[in-house]
Formats: sequence, C-alpha cells, structure tokens
Amino acid sequence: MLLGALIDSGLSIDELKGELARLPLAGYSVNAAVAQRGVIRGTHVSVDLDGSHNASHSIHDFLDMVEASDFSRSVKDKSQRVLERLEEAETRVHGEVHQLQELGDIDTIIDVVGVVAGLELLGIEKLYSSPLPAGWGVVSTRKGALPVPAPATAQLMAMAKAKVAPPKGPYVAAGELVTPTGAALITTLASFEAPAITLEQVGYGLGTRDNPEIPNVLALWIGETVGSSALGQVSLLETNIDDMSPEVLGYVQEELMRRGALDAWFSPIQMKKSRPAVKLSVLCRPNMESALVKIILAETSTLGIRVQTLNRYEAEREVVAVETSFGAARVKIKKEADVIVSVSPEFEDCKEIAQRAQDHIPGGVNSPVRSFKSVGGTPLFIQRGKGSRIWDADGNELVDYVGSWGPLILGHAHDSVVEAVERALGKGLTFGAPTEGEVELAKMIVDALPSVDMVRLVSSGTEATMSAIRAARAFTGRSKIVKFAGCYHGHNDGLLVEAGSGGATYSIPNSAGVPEGYARETLVADYNDVNSVQRLFDSHPAEIAAVILEPVAANMGVVPPAPGFLEGLRLLTANNDALLIFDEVITGFRVAYGGAQTLYGIVPDLTCLGKIIGGGCRWGPTAEGGMSWSGSAPGQYVPGWHTVRKPACGNGGDSNPQGLAAPGTYEGLEAASARLADGLAAAALKAEVPLTINRVGSIMTAFFNGGPVEGWDSVAASDRERYSAYFHLMLERGVYLAPSPFEAAFVSTAHTPEDIGATLEAAEYALARV
Repeated sequence: MLLGALIDSGLSIDELKGELARLPLAGYSVNAAVAQRGVIRGTHVSVDLDGSHNASHSIHDFLDMVEASDFSRSVKDKSQRVLERLEEAETRVHGEVHQLQELGDIDTIIDVVGVVAGLELLGIEKLYSSPLPAGWGVVSTRKGALPVPAPATAQLMAMAKAKVAPPKGPYVAAGELVTPTGAALITTLASFEAPAITLEQVGYGLGTRDNPEIPNVLALWIGETVGSSALGQVSLLETNIDDMSPEVLGYVQEELMRRGALDAWFSPIQMKKSRPAVKLSVLCRPNMESALVKIILAETSTLGIRVQTLNRYEAEREVVAVETSFGAARVKIKKEADVIVSVSPEFEDCKEIAQRAQDHIPGGVNSPVRSFKSVGGTPLFIQRGKGSRIWDADGNELVDYVGSWGPLILGHAHDSVVEAVERALGKGLTFGAPTEGEVELAKMIVDALPSVDMVRLVSSGTEATMSAIRAARAFTGRSKIVKFAGCYHGHNDGLLVEAGSGGATYSIPNSAGVPEGYARETLVADYNDVNSVQRLFDSHPAEIAAVILEPVAANMGVVPPAPGFLEGLRLLTANNDALLIFDEVITGFRVAYGGAQTLYGIVPDLTCLGKIIGGGCRWGPTAEGGMSWSGSAPGQYVPGWHTVRKPACGNGGDSNPQGLAAPGTYEGLEAASARLADGLAAAALKAEVPLTINRVGSIMTAFFNGGPVEGWDSVAASDRERYSAYFHLMLERGVYLAPSPFEAAFVSTAHTPEDIGATLEAAEYALARV
C-alpha cells in the first residue's frame, strides 16, 4: 500500500522499476494499476514472481543483496535498518529462527527497498504517521492462525512506542490492517507526530482486500511542514531586463509573490555597452517553477530565463494569530530544536494597526520621538510591563531601556509603587484640596535635595519648568531666559527654540507655532561653553532673569557637564543677579539620590523634577532654595501656577524615593550600568565601529561617532543611519532602545545580570552587522 501511495502521489512506476533493478535479484515483476476501493480511487501495486523463488531467504541474504546494490548510501542504510528491525521483532515473538516467515518472501525486500528509494526519489525528507490501526480477528500465515495485530506487528509497535488506534464501531471489518513489513517501515522511518503542513499532493495506495464496510486504502499527504529546519531544494529563476518601466516591474513582483513565489527581488546591474538594467531574481519551490516562468515570459520583455536548483536551509517556523486590543496580528515564530529563538509580527498587520491609530491621534503617537520616523518602521504598541521587561501588542517580550524615558528607576509595576497607588485609590482619586500625602512627599524632596527649602507640586515636568521661569521673571523683574542648544525643557513656547529631543531628531532648530516675540525672549548658548553664556550676559546687561539647563544633558543624548562648566554658570548667574535653574526632570533621583546637584556639588536657585518622584505618575515639582522671596505665597501669588491634588500619585511618589533610599541601591545601579557601558565599548571595538559612550550613573547614550561628544554640534555629527540599523537589529534580538539616536538609555534596579548579559550578546551581534 505504501508503494501504491507513492506512485499515486507522482512517483513514476518506470523510475521505481529502474531503482529496483539495482538489486542483484531476478525472477519478479512490479506492476501498478489504478483501481478503486469503496468510493476512493487510487493505485494498487503487486509483486509477481515467475516461480523460480521457492525457498525462503534469511536476513543475511537480504542484507547482502542491499549492500551489493549500487543504491545511495542513505537508501542502503535505511533499508537495512528496516530489515534488521523486522528480524528483531520476529525473533522476539517467535524465537531464534533462521528462515523467517515475513522475511522469506521476495515481496518483503521489494516493499522495503522500493519504499525507501521511492521516498528519496520524491524528495520526501521526513515521514510522519497517524496512529496505526490495530485491526482485529485472526490472520492465516505459514505459521498458522495468528491474532490481529500479528505478534511481530504488535512487537514492532511496542519497540517504537507507536501510537495505535483500536478498532471503533461495528463497521470495522475483521482482519489485518497493518502487516509486519508495513509496521517495520513505518516504525523505522516515521515519527508519530502531527505537524502543521502546507499540503501539496495526496496519493492513495490500495490494499488487496476490498472491504465492503470501509475502503482499504492508505493515504499519503506530501507537503512542507510549517517550519521545516531540514535542507530542502528551491529553484532560482533569473533574467536581465533593460527596457521596462519601474511601475510595471513592481506589478510583476507583486504578481509573482501572489502566485506562489517564496521571494522576488530586483538588483541593479550594468549590461554590455554600459546599458543600465535590473536583474529579476525569483525564489520558488521546484513544483512552482513552470508556472512562474510563464508569468515572467508573459509579463516582461525578457526572451530567456536562467534556472538553477539550490539547496536551502530553512528555519523551523510557525505563524500564529495574536489578538490585541488594536486588532488581530499575525506573528512569525522561529524555532531551533523546538526552542523559540525569535518572534516577529507581520509588517502589514502592524502597519494596519498603526494606521488605525492615526485615524484618531496625529501621527498615531502622542510624542514625535515615539513615531519611529528617525529609525524607520512602525512604532511598537505596548501592552504591559513588569520589572525590566515590556510586552508589545504582538506578544513580543523585550528588555526595556526606555523606562518611560527615565522615571521607572525601580522598573515597571514595582510592587511597592503599585501597592501604594492602590491604597490611595481606595480613598479617592482627586480632591482639589490639600492632602497629607503631598506634604509628606514635599518633605521627602526637601530632605533629599540639599538646595531645596520649599516645593510646589504641579502636574508635569513641562509645568514645572514653565512655573520656574515665571517665578524667576517675577523675582528678578527681567524677561530674558538663557537655555542651551540641544537641551529640552518641555513644550513651553518660550523654550522651544533650537529644541533637543524630538526637535533635534529632525534637525528643526525652531518649533512651529511659537510667536517670534516669545522666541526673542529666549537666548541660546552652547552647552559646555561658559564663554558663550558670558557673551550673552555682556550683550544683554540686566536683562537676563535666569539660566536654565539640564545639569547633565539627556535630551540630545547624554552629554555630561565638562569640568568647571556648572561652577562657571553658578558664578556667572550670581555675579549678574540672575537665577540658576536646574531642570532635573531626568537626572533627579536618577544619577544620585539628591540628583545631579548632589553629584556635582552645585546649589541651584530653582530645581525642576518630574514623574520619577511619583514612580511614573505625573508629577512636576518646582523646588526653591536660598531665595528670600515669597512670590508664590497666598498674598503674592504668581498667576497660573496651580495643580489639582492627586493622592494616588502622591502615595506612589512616597514609595519611589523610599525604595531608592535603601542601602546599596545606587551602588547596584552603578555596577550594572558600568558593565553595560564597558561591554558596549568592547563590542564596538571588536566590530571596528566608531562608538562614543557617554554615561552618568544609570543613564547613557551610545553615539555612532568617534567622539568626543561634548555638545550639540558633536552630537549632530553622529551617524543616524547606522543607529537606525543598530536599533532594529537590537529590537530583533529582544532589546528595546529609544527609537532615536539622540535619547538616553536608562538602567533600572530591575535589570538583572542576565538582562545585561543578553543585551551585550545582542549588541555584539548588531554591531558586527551595522
């Protein structure tokens, strides 16, 4: 029946006879006939003898015949294994004999060698079997009547731990459904699995008996497993085209893919007489070759096509549908030895999800840097986070170094933060009145930052910097503010001049929608250049209210202050009766428990913090210190400086600084961050990639730049295309970095040594390929 199924699936009977002629055996003929069993049409194969073979043969006779043949080594080895397995089963159940019942017939060796050779001729690399039918009743043999399944058949099933299906229902006719030879072939060559396949061919082999109750057939399905990791063959079709428009070529490519090509691509070439042209290359299964050749000849101007047969290793893969809150998306899972090595969503599905977001949100995102426009591709939609990991809408698990742009210093959904917020939520979300929690949070900030005496809590970092500037102008009676190129202080109109962060990514020096009058009140200096600030004070005497900066620039990527820079600013502002404002929305409680001002020993007049104090909740404290002024007191209120009271975030904020104050916290962050930075530098050196890593504590940026990187001009000289390639390679390896070359990477206390190790392995892989 196996031989019949192979022939019914496309194996030529003449090819089969040619293969069997390799055996040193005569006096037989193999015949195939199309017939019907019940309602199923298939092929029946018979082995007919001419009467010259009366004696039974021993196992050694058959093994010698196979070895003496000129079959391929693989056909010899597989055939001999089947025969030896059959002998072992017969010996176990019938005792040690030399002339074996099943082995003694010539059709045994024809069946065994014919099936093995036929599988090879059809290119079938792996065989899977459904459960073997047990059958029932008795069968007549030369040894007499035997129970069904025959003892040798049952022994072969047991030796292979085969799956066996018992007879079900009265419609199953009594009789033998699996012979010892068939059992030997299946249990030796097949595995009892049911992998998903792409079905390409079906054949039916017919048994001799014609059961009236159920067709006596064996079905053979031939196809590609979804994720075959074995070596397979593909056809490569190639042709040169020099006289077609790109629009038509695009149509041809789409049509080839639609009609079953595995891949189709164009390569620019130069033909004779220096004519520019393209080479069309198409990869396909051999059985699709003729159909795709017809399409190329019909749809292009080419007169000929080159065809090659190639060996190709294919990774084991599976495509599954993942339901997300944004809709269904197909996800490709790549495996190696049944272990998942990568997961990637189908681009078109993600594109569709992103497009739906753009129907309701400008650009589909709520911040330009999240749009992936500076690195290319479709932005990720994140479903959840825990510890150092995030999971996107397609189910991908990623090691996260964005950390909500810095505040999640304890990692995602830290238990203490979640518990504190949940406790507060049970008491009410917002009151519009003072609460005890905000007072405790303000005291905690005062205790942590040496420059701070008082705190005003607002709702965001943008509101904090806006309020600080308004307070500085009210205090000094002056209007102008100095900021630094590449630094970002929120979307305040007066500060969006040569903005860093998202603005820097697209090299837009000014922000649309900002009136010129506002921009004139903002003066821009060069970061790490005290002289540029001195020139502004000289040009605008008694006009500058404050200098605002990130003490460690982090919105153009991490740029540490040069030695003497912060000290020089402190002296300049003091000598000119202006205020020094530290925007520590990123650095506060991040580079040190008391922020950058503690790390560098500089005392600013005003400090702005962000949602790091709320464990990720929206807070924007403005803190003042050493100012003999009460301009924000009830009697001298600065208009517009206001916030509602949010006890949930207040309690979340309490838990975040408390967690950071634990002994060893910053030492652990420093060790993990140093290991990461040193490992990245070593990987870049090994790959011979120019890379400058700027790091302060647990924030760092890897600039694709030979360095040094000390200000906006050197930041802007970085290789953006190389970063884009690096970003996507890291994403493929399960590491999520900022989708912009001008942002920081943030290490949290949740990042384990294993996370750092996996990140460095991914970086070594990526840097070797950018």
